[in-house]
Amino acid sequence: MNKKKVIYNLLQICNEFRSSWRLVKKSNLFDADYYLANNPDVREFGIDPFYHFMAKGWREGRDPSRKFNTGYYLADNPDAKTLNINPLIHYIKHGCFKHRGAIIFAANSSLVKRIADYICGYNDIILLISHDLSRSGAPLLLLNIAKNLKNKHNKTLILLTLMGGELYDEFDQYCLVINLCQKQVTSIENLNEVERLFQLFENASICSVIANTLGSALYLPFFEKYHFNYQILVHELPYVVTALNWHLTVIPLLKDEFKTGKLIFSAEFVWQEYQKVYGVDCRHEIIPQGFFQQRSNFDKQDAKKQLRKILGIPQDSLLVLGGGKDFKRKGIDIFVDLSQKIIQDFPNCYFVFLGDTKDPNIVNLLSNKKIPNFIFLNFSTDYIKFLQGADIFALTSREDPFPNVLLDAMAFGLPVVAFDKCGGAPEVLYKIDENLVAKTLDIDDYQKKIAILLKNATLRNEIGVKEIQVVQEQYNFDNYVAKLLE
Repeated sequence: MNKKKVIYNLLQICNEFRSSWRLVKKSNLFDADYYLANNPDVREFGIDPFYHFMAKGWREGRDPSRKFNTGYYLADNPDAKTLNINPLIHYIKHGCFKHRGAIIFAANSSLVKRIADYICGYNDIILLISHDLSRSGAPLLLLNIAKNLKNKHNKTLILLTLMGGELYDEFDQYCLVINLCQKQVTSIENLNEVERLFQLFENASICSVIANTLGSALYLPFFEKYHFNYQILVHELPYVVTALNWHLTVIPLLKDEFKTGKLIFSAEFVWQEYQKVYGVDCRHEIIPQGFFQQRSNFDKQDAKKQLRKILGIPQDSLLVLGGGKDFKRKGIDIFVDLSQKIIQDFPNCYFVFLGDTKDPNIVNLLSNKKIPNFIFLNFSTDYIKFLQGADIFALTSREDPFPNVLLDAMAFGLPVVAFDKCGGAPEVLYKIDENLVAKTLDIDDYQKKIAILLKNATLRNEIGVKEIQVVQEQYNFDNYVAKLLE
């Protein structure tokens, strides 16, 4: 085809889409050098790379830069494909505001400048690492660590995460957030780019790392290579490790690459499980996380009245609370079975579970039949009112290292009952009262423990007072963060 004619046609198209093209120009998501290097036919004909991509290159599945994958975006966003518009324009206008999985991370000059501008004038910089930013236990803990480091220790923070999530905007208030935009957390998808990123970190004199969750150990080779002072906060027990395939990708790294850092376990039970199941023998320390919720004085009786009014249940009813988003691990089925056993003897007792109403297991559970005295609600940020107004917290988890909700419930004086040898909770509950720990996954024994508490309001109050005191004296969040900084 005549080269001049091709250029003329491309210029005509350019005139029709001038405003959209300006958006692309300003986005820094088109790289002419990259485009020419990866499209020799365009280079051979001497066609302007930008015009070529905007006119027809995207239709042929060509990428505008190393930061954006055309085929990936169209596959992940079928609405853009249906509209038959340039996926890069679609991303700029729509996707980037919805955190669509569009950008392929690249440690490019733009990011270098962004990091440099962010840390300019600061020497005490800490790198935080998470596998995702979902509104769940571990990311919530890291968010509160970030708040504490920023507000009380005046630290400059950079957060590196494999995936985004609901907490992205909240993290963004305290950290420079670098999201690798992966579709999974089992492994690092682009090792070359992460290598370049850690080179940037080294050049920026970032040497201290707080890596949250076992999945953060995926970066172990980089921690060691660039001599970072790192600690990895381990919260996951074998069920989660296996579900995320970390036993195939992370555990081998702990055995082969771990040399100079430290593993932080929230409970002795968790450390023992890693030794027993995986044969891990690393430098470690047991540091249970602190209580990070805001707790103000409240009137218990008034809180109980208000909660029962909201739930539409009798004012004189007893209320057992539970919570969690993993159906099997958190034992939601156990919680339901337990509720139906207990209401036979305590018909005025109601069971409320805060979780994910969109979970298929929950949808199936609730659609089959009406469950007497059982209420399932979506977990929300204002769940404090449930802690204030409930009588007992039933931690029915089959596996739970040392959940945040344990300290939340204790801090509000709710007697917490848990299974023995299913996590770290018994390490603190046994010291308060033996009636708070049931035999391992023995529902009948759990039922007896709950019944003892339901019958005895005085015992509930006494336990509640002890729990509040334990949280205040042993689980202060400021002290927890200070230990991480030692």
